[in-house]
Amino acid sequence: MREDYFQGSRISATWCRATRQIDRKKTFTDNFTPIKILNKKPGKKGVVSFSLFGEGKSERFWKKLVEPMIDNSREINEILPGWIIRVYISSSLPDKVFNVLLSSDCELVVMKPAPNQEPFTGLLWRFLVADEDVPFLVCDADMRLSDDSIKLNNLKDVPEWLSSGKPFFRRKGFPSNILWPICAGGWGGRPKNGEPAIPNIRNLLERNRHDWFGCDEAFLTQEVWPVFKKEGYYTSYSLAEKIFWVILLILIVLVIARRLQLNLEKP
Repeated sequence: MREDYFQGSRISATWCRATRQIDRKKTFTDNFTPIKILNKKPGKKGVVSFSLFGEGKSERFWKKLVEPMIDNSREINEILPGWIIRVYISSSLPDKVFNVLLSSDCELVVMKPAPNQEPFTGLLWRFLVADEDVPFLVCDADMRLSDDSIKLNNLKDVPEWLSSGKPFFRRKGFPSNILWPICAGGWGGRPKNGEPAIPNIRNLLERNRHDWFGCDEAFLTQEVWPVFKKEGYYTSYSLAEKIFWVILLILIVLVIARRLQLNLEKP
């Protein structure tokens, strides 16, 4: 399995996600069955869920995926007090990865490595948190929770979402949300009326194949977005999108002002 989690053309993957293609042939039934849980955290207020899989031997894997997770474990209590970092992690990864994540106080849900026929199943492990009775957020392994850059808006809107009464959270990713409604690393949910956000998430995952890059966002579009729309959701806009809309608004105002000026100048 490649360390960059990608095989084939990114252009092709983008097209497939945008056109919402999904293969409903039944997946391998044990792809979403945890082997064990390490450093289990009872009494948590919420979960920030990640997936981690691959060979785990390259420097790039460590820099791009493991180090952000370590930083997140340091930041989580300041950003979301009482929440934890949970990593759905392949049992095939080296002990070094396990040890550093455990020493960083992450909760690890150990998963069986995905078969070669479905190399990207690991991308969807992080969605399993949706059948639990705590609020959750799903993020990408290379995300840093404290990053307030254009790439990733921070999580300051989560408390407002939790007080809104809406069961789902969507962090918009501009411009990708023009093509698909939910980014795989930008959504969350919470229990409603005593029931988990998506109690049948595992069944939904197991009825689809996951053998191409982007299958996680195609899955969200087909299986989760209808639930979002029905139950209600809170949207947090990214910094990039806020900048875009501010610039667009300024341009509209300037165009209108110019037209008014031209009209006033007519004899």
